[in-house]
Amino acid sequence: MLPPEVLPPEVPVLMIVVFLRGGQEGLALREYVDLAEGIEVCRFRYVAFCLGQSRAEQFVELPQPLAPGLAALMKSDWDPVAKKLRCLRAISRTRIDDARRFLLATIVDLYVELDEAQRKRFAAKTRKDEEVRKMVITWEETLAEREARGEARGEARGEARGEARGRLRAMRDSILRVLQRRLRSVPTSIREELDAVQDSERLEAILDQALTVSSVDELRLDD
Repeated sequence: MLPPEVLPPEVPVLMIVVFLRGGQEGLALREYVDLAEGIEVCRFRYVAFCLGQSRAEQFVELPQPLAPGLAALMKSDWDPVAKKLRCLRAISRTRIDDARRFLLATIVDLYVELDEAQRKRFAAKTRKDEEVRKMVITWEETLAEREARGEARGEARGEARGEARGRLRAMRDSILRVLQRRLRSVPTSIREELDAVQDSERLEAILDQALTVSSVDELRLDD
């Protein structure tokens, strides 16, 4: 909020309070009165927006950029897979930059949780939906790359202080995290082959591979 000296004189201010849970559906005008010894000392009105009581079906397709992200926090008659797809599809169509689109997609991923069976259904449907597929791939790759690069550097410095064994362990963990995100599961044979790699440059090359593969068969550990 801007400080009073920055605001032009006599500019009305509308306060909006967003509730994640409770309240009534949609928007509601409310009034707050503060009393001291029975004397009214303050009174103001505000708009209450209760996300948990609102319907995702009514908000997800609204033209406002935040609408599909907020819809992820609302109740709906859709199952989680359909809800996540609809929210992401709407986000992919918003006229915002990639950074903001990435942030909204992250909100959807956090608040629309899927179990293992639902994740498989979501992945299958995503492959058939070009709009969502492109955005999900970009979003997951960016998230995985940030996490992998950050953890590889951080763990190598903090855990091993530059020692070779600490760096190798950090790199292997990063590769496995990326593969888990990309492939959903990592075979035991891959884990064993990674444990046998003792060259940090080779592990770096494998990490670069892991960021782009779509199946275990594409991964080359012995080049």
